[in-house]
Parts: sequence; structure tokens; C-alpha cells
Amino acid sequence: MGNSKEMKVFRDLQVAMDFKEMAKLGYIDTEFTMYGCAYWENNTRNYVVSRNEREIWSFIEDSKKIGIHTTPVKKMSKTCPVPKGQQEEIANSVKLALVDELALNYPITFWKSFEDLSQCKSSDKAVDLLSGICKDAGYSFSQEKMSIAESLLDFAYEVKAISKDTYQKLRERMKHMGKNLLEDLVAKNVLQKSFYTIMYQVGEGNYKTVTNARKEWIYNKKYQLEKEGIIVSPIYAQCYWYNNQTSLDEVRKKHDNNCANVLNDEYFNLVKRIKELGEVIEKDKFRCKYSEMVENKNDDEKEMIIYYGHKWNIV
Repeated sequence: MGNSKEMKVFRDLQVAMDFKEMAKLGYIDTEFTMYGCAYWENNTRNYVVSRNEREIWSFIEDSKKIGIHTTPVKKMSKTCPVPKGQQEEIANSVKLALVDELALNYPITFWKSFEDLSQCKSSDKAVDLLSGICKDAGYSFSQEKMSIAESLLDFAYEVKAISKDTYQKLRERMKHMGKNLLEDLVAKNVLQKSFYTIMYQVGEGNYKTVTNARKEWIYNKKYQLEKEGIIVSPIYAQCYWYNNQTSLDEVRKKHDNNCANVLNDEYFNLVKRIKELGEVIEKDKFRCKYSEMVENKNDDEKEMIIYYGHKWNIV
């Protein structure tokens, strides 16, 4: 009986070693997945590609703050045997293939037309509203209220409710007020977990919240809703430290309680108000350019144009 067990363990170990050796020699298929996007800056088409989807979404969010408009995140996968020492070379070939696809689907002629559309200036309708939000947050001496105000400020700039000059001035003011805040002391523990939440409109006067621990998932959910013209709040992100005596369910409940306190009717009405104030100075010219761009475009171009059309209240 003992010998039988020993033989089984030996066989399992041998199979594992054989599998490992076959993988080294390239007999086992491996999947390579890359994520990327394209953008236009300084009259040049550029690309960002990574194995990490979260990195691409973070780049897109940071780009919005400096007025750069990107394509949606695109994904490319390839499954193939990997000869020894060829893994990096194959990974790079998938990256280049994704860049080629982005270049084909978003040609230079598209970017030049889109640049004209995106540069239409905001009429600055929400300047008073955002100035008040930033001022109240600064006087609150609350790090969380400051963070909420900053996210609403980013949102207002993104939907053309405020101009670039107003955005930069208010950003600088928030930075100055932030120096007066004492850093929140968070007792760091053994384990850490982050949750990300958005609110979005469902019918007239109603909204839902959705939470996920994967940042890239919530970014993608937000994009999918916005491209359909649904109003979505900025992402509410919180990091929690806990120990082995605390369950993950308890941590999630703490986040849900925070969401209930912050993401309420008043907050979402504020989000809707900012979105409604999004408007450019030359509205008719703006809409005309948009209509011209939508015609005779490939599916990827149309998706991007319509997404920003909803963002900027053209559609």
C-alpha cells in the first residue's frame, strides 16, 4: 500500500517536471495579451501599449487633465508555442501588431479632424458653481471633501463645463488650499484592499451605484455607460488597511457605508448639474463639425466620436 502511494507521488512529480521542461522548450502554448490606446499630441500620432490594462486606463485618466483625448482601450491576444528565449520577442511582436491595428483604425486624417473638434473652447458656464465647490472644500479642512471637489473639477473640465484657464486656476487654488490640511493619519495594517465605485443615471431622477475591487473593471464599466450617453459620476476610490481578524466582507461593508455617506442624492444632482452646463462657445459650428465627422467613418472612429459627442453634449 505504501509503495503504491509513493509511486503515485513519483508519477505526479515526474509529470510536473515533464510539463515544466516542455514549457521551456516551447511545446506548450502561451497566451500573450496587450492593451493600448492612441492619442494625438503636438501634431503627432502616439501610442501607449502595455501588458497591464490598469496602466492604460490610468494613462487615459491622467491625459484628460491636460486636454489630451485618447482612443478607447484596445486589446490584442495571441496564443502560440514559445521556443526557449523567445518570450520577449513574441510579446514585442504582439505590441507592434496592436500599434499597427490602432494606426489602421485611426488614421492621421481622422486625428486632424478630431483635433479641430476637440479644441472648440468651453463657454465656462460652470465657473461660479465650481468656484463655490472648491471654496467650500478648502474651508472644510477635510481631505475627503477636497478629493471629491478635485474629482468634480476634473469632471467639469472633461465635459467642457469650464475652460482650460478656469480649470488650471482652480486646480492651483486647490493645491494651495491643500497645503493647509494636515495629512490624514491612517493606521496601516497587514492587509490592504481598494474599492472603486461609480454612480450612474437610470431613468429620470434615479441612479445606481456599482463597486468593484478591480480598477480597470470600473474604468471600463464607466466607459461603456458613457458611450451610451448615460451620466456617470467620477470614480470614488478608497484604500482600506485591515488585519487577519477582519474579513473582506467587513471591509466591503465599510466601503459601502462610506459610499452611502458621500455618494448621495445631493452629490449626484451636482454631477448632473455640471454635465448639463457643458457647452462650447460656437455651438452651431461645433455640431456641424461633429456631424461631418460621423459620416463615412469606420466603426472604431465612429465609436470614439460618439463617445466624445455624448461627453460634450453634442449628441
